[in-house]
Amino acid sequence: MMVCHHCRKPGHFIRDCLNRRAKGSGMSAELRSISSPVCPGRVQVIDVTVNVKPARALLDTGTQTLVRPHLVDQPETLTGGRLRVCCVNGDEHEYPIADICLQVQDQTYNLKAGIVRGLSHPVVLGQDVLILPDLVQATPPMSMVATRSQAKRVRADEADTQKLCEVLPFRQEEITPPERVRQRKSRQQRRREKLLGTVENMTSADQDVPPTAHQNVWDIHSNLRELQEQDESFKELFSKAAEVEGVSPEQKLCLESTFL
Repeated sequence: MMVCHHCRKPGHFIRDCLNRRAKGSGMSAELRSISSPVCPGRVQVIDVTVNVKPARALLDTGTQTLVRPHLVDQPETLTGGRLRVCCVNGDEHEYPIADICLQVQDQTYNLKAGIVRGLSHPVVLGQDVLILPDLVQATPPMSMVATRSQAKRVRADEADTQKLCEVLPFRQEEITPPERVRQRKSRQQRRREKLLGTVENMTSADQDVPPTAHQNVWDIHSNLRELQEQDESFKELFSKAAEVEGVSPEQKLCLESTFL
C-alpha cells in the first residue's frame, strides 16, 4: 500500500503531499492589485520597405507575412491563390495572395504575402522571412499602448499616401529596384586603382628626360669663353680683339659702342 512518509497517510507519495511547506529561498514576491483589468502587451516592430513604400512591420513568429491593401496597388501582382490563416480563437480565414518586394535591413526579399484589411500594423513579418529569428533577438520589445490621437494621426498619414498614389500617372506601373551589377575588372585595372593616390619614386627613365625650358633658366655654363666662341654673333668681335700673353695693351680692345 502507498504511504506518505511526511503525513503518514496512505494514497500518495511525499512529493505529492499537500501538507508539505515550501522551502525558503532568497527571492520573495509581493502581491499587488492591478489598477486596470486589461494588461497592455509588448510588441516588436521594425521599419521595412514594401514595394518601395516605407512601413512599420510587426514581428510574429506564429504566422505568415501579411500586408495591408494600400501597399499592394498593382492588380497584376495578385497570384490568384488564397492564404488560409488560423487565429488563436480557432477562427479560420482566407485572404488573397500577392507578390511583394520586401526590404529589411538593406536586404531585399521576394515573398508571397496575404492581403488583409484592418491589420494592427501595416506589415506582419511571419515565418517565411528567413532572418525572422535574428530580428526577434535584435529588436527590443515596446509597449503597444497608443493614444487615440496617435492612432488618428497614423490613419491620416495612410489616407494621404493613398491619395498621392492615385494622382501619380504611373500608379499602375510596377517599379522594381535597380539590380547591382558587379563589373569584372582586369588585373591591370585593379593594379592601377590600387596605386591611385600613392607617391612613386622617380625611375631612371624619368631621370633621362631632358629638362624643360623653365628648368634651365638659371643653369650657368661652367666655361663662358667656350660658350662665347661657339656663338656666331661673337665671331666678328673676337676678330677685332687682340691679346699678348693674356694682356691686351692695344686699342683694339676698345670696340665700337660695346664691350667684350
